[in-house]
Amino acid sequence: MDKSAAEQLYRTYGRLVKYVAFSVLENDEKSEDVMMESFARLFEALEKRPIPNPKAYLCRIAVRLALKEKKSLPEELNEDLVCSDSGALANLEEDLCKAMNGLSVLERKTVTLRAVCEMSYFEISRILGGTALSVQSRYRRAIRKLRAELGEGYAEK
Repeated sequence: MDKSAAEQLYRTYGRLVKYVAFSVLENDEKSEDVMMESFARLFEALEKRPIPNPKAYLCRIAVRLALKEKKSLPEELNEDLVCSDSGALANLEEDLCKAMNGLSVLERKTVTLRAVCEMSYFEISRILGGTALSVQSRYRRAIRKLRAELGEGYAEK
């Protein structure tokens, strides 16, 4: 893979991958590490074969690496995800950030994996636990809460 293509992938998906990792780890430094490792694995895979959807590939790698990393973190770092003005979440709109903070940790992770990473309910259930049906219900409930908080201007298509 040439350098300019690699840089373009990084510019396009870097913040997304870091946010996905942050939604699992709730730790900016660890999220940065997971992001870098995810891109390293993508570039390594691209040397062997074409990856038709690099966004989905990166998100799945980031989630798996973050979950593996989270198991090794001390319990005090496993606090609720809270939006802030720094790190991976700095570019989220303030109102969306506030609305996301109104969701439970599990709801935030579900929304992130479904809406941002475009994972199926089944894939999310394998990551977060539960059944695909319970994940679907949780996602729809979280979207209803977000719509109520944000108004119809943010309605899901």
